[in-house]
Amino acid sequence: GYAAAAGPWLVVGYEPHPENAALYRRNAQGYPVRVFERAVTGPARPAGSAALVLGKDYQGTANTWRHALEEYTHYRGNVTAIQVDTVAFDEALTPDVTFVKMVRGLVIGLRSLRFGVGP
Repeated sequence: GYAAAAGPWLVVGYEPHPENAALYRRNAQGYPVRVFERAVTGPARPAGSAALVLGKDYQGTANTWRHALEEYTHYRGNVTAIQVDTVAFDEALTPDVTFVKMVRGLVIGLRSLRFGVGP
């Protein structure tokens, strides 16, 4: 709310899970917010796609907010994975990004509206 409403800024978020990205978009309606449905990866990994492994809750049900890319996950055994688009962290950071925050894996960046919106 505050960052988006405080001035001529655009809040940009990256969330790989389709249901979570849709929820973020719906909650941000009316604010200068753009959510990209992509996983942010390290700079050595080129943009493309990757397997997103869904963790399970205590009852064994796949959970959309407990997820990690396959190469980084600690979830093992009978897990569910979906293919998601990826973007390298350094590609997501354009010169107009002035602030970066990670919220449980959601990457949020503030960009000046006079520049482009990003990948």
